[in-house]
This record gives sequence, C-alpha cells and structure tokens, in this order.
Amino acid sequence: MQISQIKVRNFGKFRDQVFDLTPGSTVFFGLNEAGKSTLVAFINQIMFGFARKSSKNFDYYQFETNPNVYGGQLTFRDDENEWVLERLQAKNAQAGNLRVFFNGTEVPSATFFCQIHQIDQQFFGESFIFDQHTLGQIMSLNQSEIVTQINHLGASNSAELMKLAAQFAKKADQIYKPRGQKLPLNQELTQLTQLEDAVLSNGNQAQAYLELTRQKEPFQAKLQAAKKKDRELTEAIRQEQKLADKIGLLGEYKLLQQSSQVVEFDEASFQRATALISEQESIKNQVAQLKNQIEALQKSRVVTNEDTKAVVDEWSEINHLEQLDGDSAKQISNEQASLEQLYIYQPELRQINQLDATQIDQMRTDFAAIRNLQEEQRKAEEKRQATANNTMQPNLLQNVTVGVAAILLVGGLALLFTGHAMVGLLLFIAAVGASGLAFFVRNKNTTDIRSDNSDSDQHNLLTEQINQFVTQYGIELPRDLNGLLVQASTINDKSNHIKFLQQQVADNQKKIDQYLDRLAVSILPQELDLNNWSSIKQYVQQLKARLEHENQLESSLTANQNLLRELGADLAAKEDALRAILTQNSEESFDSFQETSDKYRKQQQNSEKRANLKHILGSDFERLTAPDFVPAELLSTLEQKKSMQTAVTDNVNELQQQLADINSQQALLGDDRAVIAAQTAVQDQKDQIQEDVVDWLSHKLAAQWINSMLNLASQNRFPKMAVASQKYMKILSGGQYDVLHINDKITVQNSVRKQKLTPSQLSRGTSEQLYFALKLAFIEQIEDEINLPIIIDDAFVNFDDQRVQYMKELLAELGQKHQILVFTARAEIVQLFAENQIVRL
Repeated sequence: MQISQIKVRNFGKFRDQVFDLTPGSTVFFGLNEAGKSTLVAFINQIMFGFARKSSKNFDYYQFETNPNVYGGQLTFRDDENEWVLERLQAKNAQAGNLRVFFNGTEVPSATFFCQIHQIDQQFFGESFIFDQHTLGQIMSLNQSEIVTQINHLGASNSAELMKLAAQFAKKADQIYKPRGQKLPLNQELTQLTQLEDAVLSNGNQAQAYLELTRQKEPFQAKLQAAKKKDRELTEAIRQEQKLADKIGLLGEYKLLQQSSQVVEFDEASFQRATALISEQESIKNQVAQLKNQIEALQKSRVVTNEDTKAVVDEWSEINHLEQLDGDSAKQISNEQASLEQLYIYQPELRQINQLDATQIDQMRTDFAAIRNLQEEQRKAEEKRQATANNTMQPNLLQNVTVGVAAILLVGGLALLFTGHAMVGLLLFIAAVGASGLAFFVRNKNTTDIRSDNSDSDQHNLLTEQINQFVTQYGIELPRDLNGLLVQASTINDKSNHIKFLQQQVADNQKKIDQYLDRLAVSILPQELDLNNWSSIKQYVQQLKARLEHENQLESSLTANQNLLRELGADLAAKEDALRAILTQNSEESFDSFQETSDKYRKQQQNSEKRANLKHILGSDFERLTAPDFVPAELLSTLEQKKSMQTAVTDNVNELQQQLADINSQQALLGDDRAVIAAQTAVQDQKDQIQEDVVDWLSHKLAAQWINSMLNLASQNRFPKMAVASQKYMKILSGGQYDVLHINDKITVQNSVRKQKLTPSQLSRGTSEQLYFALKLAFIEQIEDEINLPIIIDDAFVNFDDQRVQYMKELLAELGQKHQILVFTARAEIVQLFAENQIVRL
C-alpha cells in the first residue's frame, strides 16, 4: 500500500499544498525548518489522529481559529484500489474527524484499519519510521536489550512492555535465584527443608501428612487440564466471536443483494438525450431572446423615403464635384496668371496664337525663304570681302606677267636669230604662255565687278520680304521661329486646358445646382443655408448616419429573423433526435428516462457497497455465505462454548477448593507438642515462603507473560529476520560485515578476517547501520500482512559519503517491494534519486 498523494489543507507551516508522489521512492529535500518533520507528523497524524499537547512521539501543532480546515488528506494505492483518508479537526474530538473513502465511496474507518491489521500509532512509528529519536533510543541499549527490542518489533507498546518485563524480572531475581544462597526465598526454603525433616522424624503423623501430599497430585493434574481446557475454549470463543461480529455486515450484504435488480439502461443514449435536452433549453432561451430583439428592432425602425436615400447615395459624387471645382478654379487662376506673364515678356506669342494652322504653315515657308536669302546674302558678303582683299594681287600678277612675257619674247627672238634656235624657241613659247596668263587675270577682274552688282539686287529683295513678313504677321522677324512656335504651342495647350477646366467647372456646377434644387425642394428644412457648403455637408452626413442606422436595424432584423427560422428548424431536429432516442430505449419521456437512470445508478451504488462489504468480510465471506452456514447455529454454538467455559471455570474452582481442603487436613495432623510445634514451625515457614513465592511468581510470571505476548506478536519471525538482516548488513557495510550472529548477544564479523565485534565495539555510524538492517529485516517479514511506506526522516545524518553510497544500493532493492519516503537536508542523498522522485520544499 503506497501513498500516491499528500494533500495538506492546513497543518504546521503548510497551507493548501498538494504533493503527488511517484510509485517507489520519493525524497523530500529541504534545509532546516523547511517542513520535513512536519510532513512526517502530518502522515502519522492523518492516519492515527492529531497529537495532544502532551504527546512525546510526534509534534503538536497549534490549531487555527477555523478547525474545519485544519488537517488534510492522504491517498493510498493498493493494486487497483484507492483509499482516501481525510482527517479534519473537530470540536469534540481531540484526534479529529476521520473519513475514509474506498474507490470514491465513503466506508467505515474500521474498513481501512482492517487492511493494516488494526495497528496503532506507536506500532507504525516503531516499525516504519527511522528518525534520530528512534536511533538515539537504540544507542542507549546494551546488546541483550537490542536483541529484545528487535525481536519484539511489531508488538503493540513493545518498548513499554519490555521495560515492564525487565522490571518484573529484576524484582523476581531480588527474591529468588535457583543457585542463590543469600536471597530471602532461598534461605527460607533451606529452613523449610530442615523443619520438614524434623516433622518426618516424629512418626505416623508425619506419614499421614505425606499421604495427603500424594493425594494432592491427581487433583493438581486435573486442575492443570481444566486450565488448559479453559484456555482452548477462550481461543475458540474469540475466533467464533470474531466471525459472529461479521454476521451484521453479512445481513447488510444480503439485504443489498435482495434489493439488487437488473436495470436495462444505455448510458451513452442517456448522455446524448441529456445533451439534447440541454441544447433544446439553450435554443429556447436563444429563441426568446431573438423574439425580444426582433420586437425591439421593429419598434425602433423608421422607414426612410427614396428621395432621402437618393440624396445620400449621390452625396459622395456631388461632394467630390465640389472639391474638383475648387481645385479646378485654383488651377485655372494659376495657369491664366502664368499665360499673362508669358505674354508680358513675349507679346509676339499672343499674336502667333491668333493665327490658324494654314497661316502658321505659310509663316514657316516665308521665314524659310527669308532665311535662305539671308544665307545667300551672307555668302555673297563673305565673297565680296574676299574679293576686296584679293583685288591688288591680280593687278600685280597681271603687270608682272606682261613684263615677263615681254622679256621672254625679246630674249627668245634674239636667241632665235643668233643661232640658238632651240633655246630661243623655248623662250618664245614661254613668252606666249605669260601673255595668256595676263589675259586671264584681266578677264577675272571684269567678272568680279559684274558679281558685285548682282548682290545689291538680292539685298533689296531681302529687305522687301522682311518688311512684308512683319506687316503680314504683326511680329518682328524672330531669330528662332521654331522655338517661338513651340512656346506658342505650349501656351495654346494651356489655353485649351483652361477652356476645358472652365467647361468642366460649368458642367459640375450645373450638377451641383440640380442636386441643391432637389435638396431644397424635397427634404431640406428652410433654415438650412444652401450657400454654406459645410452646413450642407453636415446635414447630409446626419442623413447618412440615420440611413446607415436604419440599414443596420434592417440588417439586424433580417439576420435575427433568419436565425430564428434556423433555430426553429434546429429545435425541431433535436426534438426528433430526442424522440428517436426515447423510442429506442422504450421510454415515454425524458422524465421516465431520468427515473431509469436513477434506478441504474442506485443499483451501481448497491453493487459498489456489496463489493466493499465483501472486501471487508475478506476470507470469512465464503464461510459466511456457504449453504450449510446458519448464523443461529453459530450463535448457539458460541453460547454453548461460553456455557462450557463457565462449567470449566466452576470445575477449576472446585478442584482448587478440594486442594484447599487437603491442605487444611495436613494442617490438622499431629497432636503432640513436638509435632505441633514442628508442624507449626513448618506451616509458619510455608506461610512465609508462600508470601515470598507469590511475590516471586507474580514478578516472574508477569515478566514471562509479557515476553510470551511479545513473542506471540512477533509470530516466530525472528529466524527469518536473522537471515534478512545479515543480507542488509552486508549491503550497508559495503561487504565489510557479511556475517551476523543473533542469539543472546549480537556479533558481526567479516567472513575473511573472522573477527567478531559486538555493538559496543562498532562506531556510531556502523551501529546505526546494524539497527537499520535489523529493523528493515522485520519490515520484510511482515510485508505479507502489513506493507506501508518506510519513512526515513534525516536518519542518515551520521552516515559518511561512503555509507550513503551503500544506502543507495539498499534503497534500490527495498524500492522494488516498498514505498520509501526520505526526508533529508543532505544534497548528496538527493543525488541518489531521479529528478521525478525529488520534491523540493
């Protein structure tokens, strides 16, 4: 049985905290005062009750002012079953109010404690909790006390009982020991022997006394047999009384079984039907809300005439036209100003823009002709200038040529007639060539004079054409007619654009005026200023807002009406689906289906209660429910055995009386003074011995009875414990001590070194390891009946790092069968666990 969850509502320093534990081992890590011991006390007190202020075993925590929230819950898992223990502080119960839930159903608290064999808080603390308090007690014991302590683990109040047994044994040894001589009872027995010898020496009376002694022996044997029978009847009565106590639970089980019946019920269909009912209610609520909304919309709706809608619809266009007109007016003004500036600086542009395309083309032709004449005149001027510069050079050339020709002619004739005919002929030819050159130069000068006369005529023609150009076109002859025409074309485009804008403004204004006429005639109130565009704009916006609002109302109304129709169809579909489910399950209505569900759940609770009762009855269930078992017979048999026990008790009393009578007869024997005196001395001595024996036996038997009870509680597990403890001691010591001897004394040894050591020779850490091994071995022996979590609360404080590593191996082995909860402040111990096993406080 393992703890799966610790839920603290209010305990110590913890408030509303939940700790979910993983199966196997869990370590709670925190510094001092982090709440580790508080959680250990919480586990113990939720199981067994809140501590009193005088409690020595566990801390007492002051209750809060609201006791209903003091305490919490522990959840245990046992195979597939779940137990929840909830204990809260109650006004009239110091231990608190405990509620137990088995698999979600509340059961009597005794049901849980039956599972753990009715152990109490002290047994749980001594057997399953390892802490410094317990280790401190162990370190104060000697070897025999440790053996006894371990041997009697598991017995209720074993520590107190062992102390009490030791006290009784000590007092008994102060009265009598078998080999003692000076103890009171030993001396009295010696004196009794001497006195009885004196009585026997006095003859027949002594013989008769001995005869009566022999007669007592069969009575004593019968008395022992009667006492044995009494003990057997006591045990049988206890067993049958335990069975009889469960008859009431069996009766409750049978009543539940009798009321059990099979209920045909389909949980899935019921859940679908329940969902449909819920959905129908939701739809009906939506329908009601929609109807209210539709009614409100119809009341708030105002029908707007078509003129209003037309005015609002056209407003965006009209407002845009108004904005365009404003922009166009600014643009017209700017472009007109720009044209006026151009006309001021170039007035000829105004004259050109008055011409048509034909006139422009003629202007281009006339301008080209003038330019051609000007080019010809320029070239003629350049030629005249060149001729003027070269006039003196042709005259000089002509004169030189004539002179040379004359010289050559004279020289040639002279040589020709002097006999140098060839040279003379050559000179004569050269003279003829020079004469021809002179004639050419003279003719060229005559041609240049005639050319100068032609240029003067062209100049007059050019002047005439320029004057005609100025007269015809009204502008001076420009230097660049093409550039001027380009500027004029640009200005003309601007003029055309201005005309276009002016026409556009006029058209827009016409539409605006028509819109305003409609606005004034149709809906416009008299006080609205039609010349104030802002006022008109504000008014139309108000109309638009009202129209949009009415459109929204209309849309909402239409949407709600459509949704209402859809919900109606959906509601009808769900009603059909519900009707189909009811028909399938043979139900007339959902109410009858609900009644069937209640019956089914009642039968489920019935079944769970019967299962819980059967679990509580445990192994006795088969016997109690056997066909041949008759409760009345069991009760009758129980009463018969109680009557038999009464008879046996009466027989024991009768036998004791008969023995008393024989003792009285022995007391009356002897009539002479010597015998009487001897017998009187013997009787006095016996009386004294009887008193001392009673004291000795009361102490001795009390000690033996307590030890027998402790032995019975340990259920003869000690031999197995010895084997298991040796295994654990070997793990904890790292193999250093692998042999453990337990009899009247405890010794540990190494199988190699063969050295035996007693606990007093061990270090404190090794002594604690020894106790760990012994106590864990005991837990292993009772795990078949009681398997609860092992709680280790800072019990490793005296373990060095090496011993902590040994503890890791031990915890790994124990964790396979037991849940281990470790509470520590040592970080190196936390490292022994996986991250999901660590709870940090």
